[in-house]
Formats: sequence, C-alpha cells, structure tokens
Amino acid sequence: MPKSKKLFSLQSPRNLLEAQFTIVALSGAIDTLLTRLAEHHGNANGPWLDELEQEILREAKSTVAEGVQIEVEAEGMKIGVDLLDALIKRARFRLVTKDE
Repeated sequence: MPKSKKLFSLQSPRNLLEAQFTIVALSGAIDTLLTRLAEHHGNANGPWLDELEQEILREAKSTVAEGVQIEVEAEGMKIGVDLLDALIKRARFRLVTKDE
C-alpha cells in the first residue's frame, strides 16, 4: 500500500473548545517526540532535523479532508502547518549547534 494512503479516519471536533484542546494535546505530544528524537541525535542540530521537517510538512500538506468545505480545509491546513512549523522551530532553538 502506498505510504501516503491514510489508514484511519478521525472524528472531527464538534465545537471550538474540542478543537482547541485537540491542538494543545497534539502540540505537547509532537514536542515530546521532537525532544526524544533530538536526544537520540545528541541534542545537536543537523541534517536529521532538516530532513524530518521536510517530511513532516510534506505529509501534513498532502492530507485531504472529505466532506469539508474547501475554505475550512484550507484554513485548517494553514493552522496545522503553522503549528508544525512553530514546534520544529522551537525544537531547533533548543538544540546545540556544532559551533557552540
């Protein structure tokens, strides 16, 4: 089966509060994953994070919502991509560069 094929479906949040909590919960989980990956790479910045960033953002942008208005899908995509970008930047900021 192709890698990009989604193997699950997700119930949409029923209201704004559920959506906000979902974002907070996922943000913490993604931040934890990035922290653990950084530890695995000696807390050093490097190509591993650049490659991961490209893959994460590419995967997020390839997501397709079914039964959702295009405007809602586009805005949700922007929020999700912006969140992932911010989390990756925060992880990168915490890393030690080789020059330090």
